Amino acid sequence: MSFCIVEFTASKEIAVVHKNWFFNEKCYWPNFWKIPNQLDSALKKGTLPDYDTWELHDVKVVGSRFFGKSYLSYYVMFSVLRNIIIIVITIAIF
Repeated sequence: MSFCIVEFTASKEIAVVHKNWFFNEKCYWPNFWKIPNQLDSALKKGTLPDYDTWELHDVKVVGSRFFGKSYLSYYVMFSVLRNIIIIVITIAIF
């Protein structure tokens, strides 16, 4: 399994995405992203994008060497994402 952390360019939101969701350095994002169990399942399975319903987004890879082919596991990526969120919150407080 292959995952990375991205920042969506337009919204500045951060998410874990599967390598199958990338296309020309952009990322497809599922239309069911607000349903945690369904999103979690799609990530773990590496569900291929539904090009008719998933939106294509400009992204910046921030938590992996994805394009350098150094993939990290799903659980490692969520751990890294949690640490990034803690750092951002800490910086915002101070």
